[in-house]
Amino acid sequence: MSNKSQLRGEVRSGPRRSALVRAAELFDAFRVLAADPDFFGLKRTRVGALSVV
Repeated sequence: MSNKSQLRGEVRSGPRRSALVRAAELFDAFRVLAADPDFFGLKRTRVGALSVV
């Protein structure tokens, strides 16, 4: 697999970050938000139907 990807006509090369790294960064961002006493909540609108496995 190539380490080059094309996004909106631009060619970018470099190492791809794993899903685990992205998840860890997201978790760290939530920790920062949760530590702020003025932060109340975060919501995201659901798109599509729920899947029950």
